[in-house]
Amino acid sequence: MPRSTNGPIPKVPANVKARGRFLDHFLLYQLSVAAGKSGGLLTKALDAELKLSLAEWRVVLLVGEIPNLSNDAVAARTTMDKARVSRAIARLVAMDILNRDVDDSDRRLISLSLTQRGRMIFQSSMDIGEQVEAQFLAPLSKSERALLFEMLLKLSATNPEIGLILQR
Repeated sequence: MPRSTNGPIPKVPANVKARGRFLDHFLLYQLSVAAGKSGGLLTKALDAELKLSLAEWRVVLLVGEIPNLSNDAVAARTTMDKARVSRAIARLVAMDILNRDVDDSDRRLISLSLTQRGRMIFQSSMDIGEQVEAQFLAPLSKSERALLFEMLLKLSATNPEIGLILQR
C-alpha cells in the first residue's frame, strides 16, 4: 500500500480498540456513515418533491450538465453499475424527463438528453440537492466546508479507484 508523503496515518490507540470503539476512529467507516446519512436525507427530499430515486437524480444531474452521454458514460461517471443506470434511464424516459436517442447510422450508439420537462426537473433537483447539502453541512463553518470539499477532491484525484466523483 502506498505511503502518504505527509507521513504515516496515525494509529488508533490500543485502549480505544480494546473498548470496541475502533469504528469511531476508522475514517472509511465514518465516510460511509456520513454518505449514508446524507444520501438518506437526499432520498427522502427527492421522493417527496420529485418522485425520483437517488440513482435517477444522479442521471438527471449528469445529463443536465453533460448532454448527449451514452448509458456507459453515465455509468462510468456516476460509478453506478450498468444495470442500475439502465433502470434509472428507462424510468426517466417513461416519466418524460429524458430522451434516449438512437443514432441512425449506428443503432448501437445511444445519446441521452433532457426533455423540456427534464430541464425543469434538473433545475429543481439542483435546488433540492443544495438545500439538503446545506442542511447536512450546517454544523461546519464555511472554511470547514471548503476544506472538506478540497480534501475530498484531492482523494478523488489521487485515488480514482475509491469511486469519489466530485470533479465539476
